[in-house]
Amino acid sequence: MTCATNWVLQLKVPEFAAAVELARRPALRQHPFWVRGHSAKGAVVAAASVAARRHGIVRGTPEGVARRRLPEALVLEGDPEALLSAGAALQDVLSSGSRPVLPRGREGALLQLGVLSAPLQALSLAGELQRTVWEKLRLPLACGTGTSPLVAGLALLGAPEKGCLLVQAGGERAFVQGLPLALLPGVDRALLQQLRLLGVASVADLEPLSRQVLEEAFGERGAWLFAFARGRDPRPWPEGERSVELSTALTPPEQERGVLLGMAAHLMERCMKRALSRREAPGALELQLTFLDGAVSARSVRWRGSVRHEANLMPYLERLLSALLVRRLLVSGVRVRLLGLRAVEEERQQTLMAEVEIAEERRERLADTVAALRARHGFGAVLSGPALDLLGRVPLDEDGFRRRLEG
Repeated sequence: MTCATNWVLQLKVPEFAAAVELARRPALRQHPFWVRGHSAKGAVVAAASVAARRHGIVRGTPEGVARRRLPEALVLEGDPEALLSAGAALQDVLSSGSRPVLPRGREGALLQLGVLSAPLQALSLAGELQRTVWEKLRLPLACGTGTSPLVAGLALLGAPEKGCLLVQAGGERAFVQGLPLALLPGVDRALLQQLRLLGVASVADLEPLSRQVLEEAFGERGAWLFAFARGRDPRPWPEGERSVELSTALTPPEQERGVLLGMAAHLMERCMKRALSRREAPGALELQLTFLDGAVSARSVRWRGSVRHEANLMPYLERLLSALLVRRLLVSGVRVRLLGLRAVEEERQQTLMAEVEIAEERRERLADTVAALRARHGFGAVLSGPALDLLGRVPLDEDGFRRRLEG
């Protein structure tokens, strides 16, 4: 007799940057290689091929150490545009079905499979996704399957690069208790030290401690630890933000504020157009810059009320850009290689735009006229604000300025 159980599937492309390079250049399979990343202390390994990982070269390894271990390996810079494109394509494939999907970065996702009568059904669905992703994108997909996001996420950590690890219903407790404490969600270095003072060195050591003792010591995290040690996940199903995100790789990298502001304004116009087409009212804006040395800076701003026209957001955008540029550009002179913008719906609920009161009737008529022109002649038919500074500097067609916009 089989018992119907709710299943969760977590997926991820291992060593995403290296996998994307392999998909672009299959000849790399004959060579060990890694993709270079950057940290405050210098060049590091951002992602390594299977052959390189066999020599102990993993993400975060200083490049000098990696070169001594494997001097014949190839070192790649990676392509931000290729990563953006591959991430967007992967999310499109994973979200093409009818099951709820929550992205986990650009290289993975969490899927709610629902109630299934047998574990083999969960494995079959995982295998189908793996085949689809490989056939369409040539990217390997690792899968972890369990009865909760906790168990599925921990199973993913032990899954083979192109395989799936399933934790049977009823075996969650034994599976979790065999893992190191540091793998549990929310367990950082400070919490590990506090747990050691209580004589807790492993997940199994948590079980004798009562919920009351853990809550008195660690508050809500203590209640979570009590449940985690028994293979249960007390957290509600994570909800994804309703947002619109666009990014562009800057080739060559830019330093001039006018060009950066113009491209950010252009991205904001496109974000707002998408949000309004989905009948959403953004309540927050996030700007992210990736610099040529690998550093990433991001800032966000929120506001009250509904904003329909991107012109009303320009003061926010200018402040965000200025805050990000002052330290990085004026002091160190490092150029920007990637610019991203995200508009987030504040209440995470769809808003009927007919209910939004528009105070400036003239602005609304102008916006409707612009929308009609763009619908007939393309997005690039009408430009406004700082985006005008891009004329003559960035290629323009009917879809707008083309710096490989992704999203």
